[in-house]
Amino acid sequence: MTGRRAKAVAIIGALAFVAASAGCSSSGGSSAAKTTTSSHASTTPTTTAAQGAALAQLPDPCTLLSKADVTALFHAAPLRTLPQPPLVQTLLKSCAISGEYGRTTRALIVGVASGTAAYAQALASTGKPVPGLGDKSYVAAHALGNTLIIQFVRNGRTYSVTYSATDPNGAIDPATQQAQLVAMMKAIDRRVS
Repeated sequence: MTGRRAKAVAIIGALAFVAASAGCSSSGGSSAAKTTTSSHASTTPTTTAAQGAALAQLPDPCTLLSKADVTALFHAAPLRTLPQPPLVQTLLKSCAISGEYGRTTRALIVGVASGTAAYAQALASTGKPVPGLGDKSYVAAHALGNTLIIQFVRNGRTYSVTYSATDPNGAIDPATQQAQLVAMMKAIDRRVS
């Protein structure tokens, strides 16, 4: 594994951890990149029929953002879109979207959860409310650094995007892209309303 690839995998892993611990979530729109679709909602020995049914009702988070949305945020086309296994206990589906561009790495975790239990109250209390987004919402910087988390609740589901960008020259600060992320989430909100 090359140094850049290892770094990208580490960032995606860190974002997945942030997304899971924050209770991230999201929902469907148009495809963010070439995506392999699979039914993560099927019942398994660790998934009850009710959990499988609830997961099956959730939209594919890999279709939440369009390729154009992600390209505008990344300033280049996304290189990978990877559906993640669902988190059965929180009824969460997520998708990792990433790209490496020279020495710069950008990554998104997009998710959708059934219910509002995934809404991260702790982050919401330290974040800023986003007027006009969902029934309740926030945007917050995560202690991981160079990471923004936006969540909103609409129609009994929690939607979220966790965005991270790294640049060894320090030229990228996700906070400068906060307005763009909020606009993307408002577009998602309009799609799912």
